Amino acid sequence: MYRYRHEDFSARPHMDGASPGWPMSYDDLAPWYDRAEAIFRVRGSTQQDPTEPVHAKPYAYPAVPDEPAIAAVRKRLEKAGIHPSSLPLAIDLDTWLERAPTGWDAFPNTGEGKIDAEVGPLKSALDYPNVSIVTGARVTRLDVDESGRRIVAAVYIKDGVEQRNSAGRFAVAAGAVQSAALLLRSTSRAHPTGLGNSSDQLGRNFMNHNTTAMLAIDPFRRNSCVYQKTIAFNDFYNENNEHGFPLGERPAARAYYRQYPEGEFSGPCAGLAHQPDRAARLWLVPDQRRPAEPREPGHGAR
Repeated sequence: MYRYRHEDFSARPHMDGASPGWPMSYDDLAPWYDRAEAIFRVRGSTQQDPTEPVHAKPYAYPAVPDEPAIAAVRKRLEKAGIHPSSLPLAIDLDTWLERAPTGWDAFPNTGEGKIDAEVGPLKSALDYPNVSIVTGARVTRLDVDESGRRIVAAVYIKDGVEQRNSAGRFAVAAGAVQSAALLLRSTSRAHPTGLGNSSDQLGRNFMNHNTTAMLAIDPFRRNSCVYQKTIAFNDFYNENNEHGFPLGERPAARAYYRQYPEGEFSGPCAGLAHQPDRAARLWLVPDQRRPAEPREPGHGAR
């Protein structure tokens, strides 16, 4: 549950091209970050990460504590001059641990310990008597008024019957692919190529969540963590000493349990790479740019 940094909103060069910046600033979004973190009950620390932007107040809940093996990694990073920091996580730790001592990253949430979109904002919204959910429906398009400047209805199909839902405001929150697909389907006389697509870039330039896993293997130490994704370091987030370009973040990765194919690891400790309890894992999340390319498939997808 990271906030974007101040620098993310400004124009600046990157290794693969230049970012033109956003038409808004961090300060514009800061109050909304505050509200979102309250709804998702985010826990963390604002005092450890040198790239952390200004918060109006500290997180309402303390950071998830490191398990012993990760606490040792944190100390070794600090000794090397790195600034490891606690990850901001949306978790009700006590409620989660009541069900079982398991990790929660990429874990299906069957209770209320992991504060996802359902447990957090949706459950809060349903406390209001004028809020309800239509399930088993597929929104096919958004209709606009004669001026083409205002959405007046969402058209959807439920049980094989087309229906319309009118409102004063609409929020499109169907994810990166399906939000674009819905807007592309919402053609009209005023918007012949889809809503919000005057640039013809809607649905293009889709970027994968491109990450690399790095393993630090130590045959003399045992990693007994149930959940190790409690720290990260952003020392190279805004720049690196060699080129000066932003390099992204380095969070700890969740534990893995599958066997990797033979040949994927090499060197004297290659055999230990297949033993999760002998390694600590980090995600390397690069800051990247990608040139324009054809629109992603799924224009008419469900």
